[in-house]
Amino acid sequence: MNQVVNNTMMPLSDGELFRRAPSIFTERQSAKLSGRYNFIPTSRVVNIIRSQGWYPVSADEKRVNLPENRGYQTHMIRFRDEESFFNPRMDTVPEIVLLNNHNGSGCYRLYAGIFRFICLNGLVVGDSLIPSVAIKHINTSEDDVIEATYKIVENLPKVLCSVSEMKRLCLPKRERRAIQEAAIQIRWPKQNDAPSLPKDIFLEPKRYEDKQKDLWTTLNVVQENAVNGFNYIEPETGRSRKLRKLTAIDKIVDVNTAIWEKAEHLLQRHMAA
Repeated sequence: MNQVVNNTMMPLSDGELFRRAPSIFTERQSAKLSGRYNFIPTSRVVNIIRSQGWYPVSADEKRVNLPENRGYQTHMIRFRDEESFFNPRMDTVPEIVLLNNHNGSGCYRLYAGIFRFICLNGLVVGDSLIPSVAIKHINTSEDDVIEATYKIVENLPKVLCSVSEMKRLCLPKRERRAIQEAAIQIRWPKQNDAPSLPKDIFLEPKRYEDKQKDLWTTLNVVQENAVNGFNYIEPETGRSRKLRKLTAIDKIVDVNTAIWEKAEHLLQRHMAA
C-alpha cells in the first residue's frame, strides 16, 4: 500500500479513486463468504458520505499477492468537508477516515482524523477522544452509514479543541520520550524485533518548523518518523541503515491511534494538574 497524498486541495473523482484503490469499486464480496454477508460496495459508501458534504481526498489499498484476494483487500479513504478546500489559511483540517474490505476480515469502520499541511501528515484520532464507529457487514443499510458519519462529524470540534490545547503545552524531554516509546512499542510489539536505533531518533524533526517542543508538534514528529521511516546510523556498528516506511493499512492505523492515545493521556494529565 503506497499512500498517495492529494496536494491539489480538490476532491478526488471516481476515476482518481479507482487509480489509487480499485478495490473501492468491487461489485461483489469474496466467494469465501456466506450468504449472511450483506454486501454494500465501498463506492456506494463513498457517495453516501459525499452526500453529507464530505469529499474523498486520498485513497489506498493493501497489497495482495494471490489473485483470488485481489479486489477484496482492506482499503482506506480520507474525506474532508467543503470548507477545507476554500480556506487556505487553515494549517490543520478535520477528516473522516473510512476503512473497509470485502474478504470477511473486518467491518466498515469510521475514524476521526486530522491533516496537518506543513508535513502532509494524515493522523487518525484515538478512541479515547472520539470512538471509532464500526458497521458490520450483516443487516447493514445506507442509514447506518449516514448515522455513523454523523457520529464522527458531530464530535470533530473536540479534535480541533484538543489540537489547540496540545499546541499550548510544552513538554519536558521525559514526556516527549514517552510518546516515542508508545510508537516503538506498537510498531514492534516484541522488543527483540526492534532494530538498534539511535537514542531519541523518533523525536528528530524533518524540518525546521517542527523543532518546537509542544505536545502537538511532538505527536506529529513521532508519527511521521514511525510511519514514514528514516535513514540512521546503527549505534553499535556505525553502519548506515534505513527504517522502512509502513505500508500495511492496519499497522498504520494502529501506530497512529497509539501515538494519539498517549498524547491525549499526557494532555489530560496536565489539564487535571
